[in-house]
Amino acid sequence: MRHVIGNWKMNGGEALLREFASGLPGECPWPDVRLGLAVPAPLLGAAVRMLPDWVRVGAQNVHWEEAGAFTGEISPALLREVGCRFAIAGHSERRALFGEDDAAAVRRLSGALRSGLTGILCVGESRREREAGRAEDVVERQLRGLADAGEPLDLETGAEALIAYEPVWAIGSGEAARPDQIAAMHEHIGRLSLRFFGTVLPVLYGGSVSGDNAAEIFALNSAAGALVGSASLDVRGLINIASEASRIA
Repeated sequence: MRHVIGNWKMNGGEALLREFASGLPGECPWPDVRLGLAVPAPLLGAAVRMLPDWVRVGAQNVHWEEAGAFTGEISPALLREVGCRFAIAGHSERRALFGEDDAAAVRRLSGALRSGLTGILCVGESRREREAGRAEDVVERQLRGLADAGEPLDLETGAEALIAYEPVWAIGSGEAARPDQIAAMHEHIGRLSLRFFGTVLPVLYGGSVSGDNAAEIFALNSAAGALVGSASLDVRGLINIASEASRIA
């Protein structure tokens, strides 16, 4: 099963959502692909109403508590109530722009999983870290934080944990990582997840994914899918990427 997750970031509106929904078929054309869309929080309810059931709607962020005095945050319980099925934790923009660290990303992922949401943990290195030869060390530190959390990674509830490798230097640059770089890091993450969690977690690639490079990315045996940024704002573009995921699965 391949996962294609669109991340609209802080873009879109109900008009774009309506246009997007009108461009989707009523039934899923790819039985081996799960298509998801992470929209800004004010659009979550509308996305659940407008999109066909086979498109999984998700949140770009999630708090670790079900309720409480956390102004501005969104609880897993509220996300479930509105119809969300997954949540992203630790996106590089949350880390870089809003000061979220590894501990916060891990707590957010754990909160999503405890609630039964699919959790997507983003990991990845900056250009400076890669050029210094520290890319694998950075990703290991980010995953070790999850392994060292106060509570074990609990997948027994049926919740699903995915890892999205998104090299920070590739996001929004139009410059995706080379296939050999992606494959090497995905294999590294696979070894780490087996060591830390006793299972190989599915790994998505995120970082300037487009219709032009999707086939090359999905040709890698290590790629369980893609986290798609700006290309996901165009329904035709996202359909093309999902079709490539199915064709090469």
